[in-house]
Amino acid sequence: MSSTTVRPGLVERTSTLAVITLLAFLGNLLLLVTVVQSSALRQTHFNKHIINVAILNLLTSIICLPMVIGYSVTSQWDYGELVACKLFAHLLMSATICMCLSILAMNFDRLIAVSNPDLYATRINSVKTAFLIILVWLVAILFPLPLSLGIIPTSPHPARYVCTISALSSLQFLVPMYTICFGFPAVLNILIFIYVTKEAMSEKEAESRGSVNRPNSTIRLWPEVQTAGVVFILFLIWAISELPYIILSSIEQYITSAEVDQEFNYSPDLDTTFMWLKFCNTFALPLVIFKWRKDIWQKFKDLIFCRKSNSVVDASPRPEKHPTRNKNLKLKFQ
Repeated sequence: MSSTTVRPGLVERTSTLAVITLLAFLGNLLLLVTVVQSSALRQTHFNKHIINVAILNLLTSIICLPMVIGYSVTSQWDYGELVACKLFAHLLMSATICMCLSILAMNFDRLIAVSNPDLYATRINSVKTAFLIILVWLVAILFPLPLSLGIIPTSPHPARYVCTISALSSLQFLVPMYTICFGFPAVLNILIFIYVTKEAMSEKEAESRGSVNRPNSTIRLWPEVQTAGVVFILFLIWAISELPYIILSSIEQYITSAEVDQEFNYSPDLDTTFMWLKFCNTFALPLVIFKWRKDIWQKFKDLIFCRKSNSVVDASPRPEKHPTRNKNLKLKFQ
């Protein structure tokens, strides 16, 4: 092959990864700036979880994705297998775990808000929110620590264009990590969504019968349910984009583990597709938040157009004219 020959799929791979990286970096950066520059937005406990995930996606777009692009262009790992490969595998696994647990943390916040909206302010505060976020990061960093320490073997994966856990890994590490960091959080997320849905349906049914005994709670409940719906959308996107990669990786690592030690043959294109799909989740957060959170979208427009407008006034509906009412007033004065 001559030096000027372009390898099959090189342009497509590089272009796709470049677009993903750009969308992830710009989208999360704009979302982060929008929330942080507004004192009203950044003081909301749930928005602190949004800031946390936006920072995670930014770090992925700055650290991990450029190295994946480099691997994709050269088709070889040029950053060193002894240190950089271990650290990259650790960072990639930490980012994957942190995303899964962060969605669970957001869901836990919505569970408390929906279960009793009147007591949400007393049950959740800045200290508890910060503690939960720090706990998520600690778990995400400490569980894959054996990768960077060399206890669990890592190697470049030619079909995924990343460094990841290699063959002959120990099931004593793999099973607890995948169960605690992915299995339990996924099940808990589903259970929380079921509870929130039932709570919303019961309140809606009581309201339709005209027998709501807690009118103030009902008024406060629906915004919390709507925000829980945003978390549900983020969970669905995570399940579609990242879960296939997690399942395929866990199956491969189990079959090729030191205890099983068998070959696992499948199409490399499946690996590449699931890896690319996983990285698409890095720009999902700003798209979802800007679409379904009108308050943040309004602040974003104020930021883009450099205006100091009252977002409450802008977001509220304009008063409508009532021709019948005006006509009656005219007849009264006549």
